[in-house]
Amino acid sequence: MEFENGTPSTSTIENPVVVFNQAGQHKIKLTIQNGKEEYFVEKTIEVKEAMNLDFNWSVDFIDQDYEAPVKLYLTNNTTQATSYEWFLNNSATPFSTTQNPTIILTTVGLNTIKLVSKNDKETKVLEKQVEIKSNKNVLVFENVKLGINTAHSTIGSFFSSQLGKVITKTTMNEIDGSLIDFAYFGLSSAFDYNEFLSPDQVQIKSFNTIKNAIHTKIINSQELVGTQLSSSQFDEIDNGNDFNRLTITETSRGKTPFDDKVSNRVVLFEIEDGRKGAIKINAFINNGKESYIMTTIKVQKPKNK
Repeated sequence: MEFENGTPSTSTIENPVVVFNQAGQHKIKLTIQNGKEEYFVEKTIEVKEAMNLDFNWSVDFIDQDYEAPVKLYLTNNTTQATSYEWFLNNSATPFSTTQNPTIILTTVGLNTIKLVSKNDKETKVLEKQVEIKSNKNVLVFENVKLGINTAHSTIGSFFSSQLGKVITKTTMNEIDGSLIDFAYFGLSSAFDYNEFLSPDQVQIKSFNTIKNAIHTKIINSQELVGTQLSSSQFDEIDNGNDFNRLTITETSRGKTPFDDKVSNRVVLFEIEDGRKGAIKINAFINNGKESYIMTTIKVQKPKNK
């Protein structure tokens, strides 16, 4: 017998054992003879690649700080396996046997995720670690551009802390309106009339009504109702609990629009779900119809975080 790329490559015994170490198709040729006649037959065997074990994970925007609790979407990149077992922190019992499970990590510190993959020939084990941090209960967004009235289709005027981005007029229909925290309205590049609006009230300006809009309390002009959070105090916030001392009461005076005369203006807001936050205006950028304000935004995390 002849074995293409096999070990051994030939054999004269009746029932040989051969090993193929290379993946792909290999020919096997059997020749028989009795001294008078000779016959042969060929067949092809396909050898699959050896098991390759690997996995990774992804997280939602809200979990990119890896502060507890963190939901991991595990992605199994293993090939040529027929079964999977996932273990967390040396547990003897797998938390999942599915190919691509999801797990929520709540333990602060290093967490070890172990994947055991099997097929009919071998078992392989891979461990990876992920560090989970203490929850500071605050989301921080820096260098956030919010466009004036003529720029809300390009730069965007709507902000979502849960999505972690500015939403433009043209992309508004692609998201759930209940995720919008607030909108910015700037009348012109002169910045002599600016205000932040609750999502359920944007239609009073030049915006379209937001479907499923929530109500957010806004204090545009703290100086008219008693300043609660100065620019320096805003900079010092590194924990969401720092917002608890603020009282966000919605009044006509507090909602008064503002101009660009006050530097580093801080605007307060409280989202319908009870989360409090603040917007610090770092600069008014005059760029014609594409003018915008540059801001830093700090807001408490959603309650399930």
